[in-house]
Amino acid sequence: MSTGARTSIRVTTEEHPGRVMRAWYELATGIQASPFVHPGWFRAWWKAFGRGRPVLLVARRGRELTGVLALERRRGLRSPTNWHTPEFGVLAEDQPTREALVDALFRHGASALTLDFIDAGGADHETIRHRGAEHHLLERTLQRSPYLVLDGTWDDFFASLKSSHRRQLRRLRRRLEESGEVAFEVHDGHTNLDGLLRDGFRLESSGWKDRQGTAILSDAAITTFYRDVARWAADQGWLRLAFLTHDDRSIAFALGVDANGVTYGLKTGYDPAFRSLGPGRLLQADLIRHTFDVGQRRFEMVGTDDAYKLSWTNDVHVRLRIHGFAPGLAGFVRRRVIVDGRPLAKRGLAAVQHGTQRLRGARGGHEGA
Repeated sequence: MSTGARTSIRVTTEEHPGRVMRAWYELATGIQASPFVHPGWFRAWWKAFGRGRPVLLVARRGRELTGVLALERRRGLRSPTNWHTPEFGVLAEDQPTREALVDALFRHGASALTLDFIDAGGADHETIRHRGAEHHLLERTLQRSPYLVLDGTWDDFFASLKSSHRRQLRRLRRRLEESGEVAFEVHDGHTNLDGLLRDGFRLESSGWKDRQGTAILSDAAITTFYRDVARWAADQGWLRLAFLTHDDRSIAFALGVDANGVTYGLKTGYDPAFRSLGPGRLLQADLIRHTFDVGQRRFEMVGTDDAYKLSWTNDVHVRLRIHGFAPGLAGFVRRRVIVDGRPLAKRGLAAVQHGTQRLRGARGGHEGA
């Protein structure tokens, strides 16, 4: 990596994402980036959940766009993420671009920044740790997300599972088939998408998820988000809507994205009337077999390391929350507020902000968030 290659990269700030959407899409598609750094995912997320102002750090070599880091300006800078985000990162065609974007992030002038769902040990994580060493970084684990590497065949993989797990799946399938005709279906959303989503969201929202308010249909913003994600993924050719049916009645559902050889399982649910017959477990087995059959390289279960996921694999991604605090008093006080929420630190932050506002007024100017 040459110094010249790095210094030839120019990073600018763009607060109107529409201006770079086409070039952003072409870059993400060209380098086969994760779906979660594509502009389509960002647009769906922002429409449903965005609360501050969008900020894009955009890297270019000459006129060619080589990287994008999407952010939200809200009490500092933060990643546009929440618990519906499987992972987050820097879209960069090479390491010099990644370093230039991370450098620009730390130079942006925010007293505090928060980046969620960063992959521990990945290129983004290591670059943030190295380039942001002066910004008092704090890290904590948000999630441990299980995944499967799909080597060999389904039969070999199934034989490698614990015998108790294999017996349970066979017993559940036998009992379900004894009570009716069972079928596994996969749809790409090119036809009858709205009807498929209605059926799937109904299943996903039944039972405990609805009671706890975590289901797709429990909140209008969440419903909007997953509908928009499904439409975007269908347009990309990435959507995967899977159903387990019993006598032509849908009893389990999974919404996922298949992109660049990886299957991401975003949402699942089942009819609680069939709970004792394990429709969710059986659909998971059918889905994993399907990923083998179509030649995928990896199956990302997404979310937390629930026991039913760990019955399939011991491999997990560790997803981090990274806080960064600018050198100086404002960064120090924000750090104390986030670390332990001390009332004194909160009062100190208010005093610092009040003093900064008075100073800005006296100068007749303004500074970045």
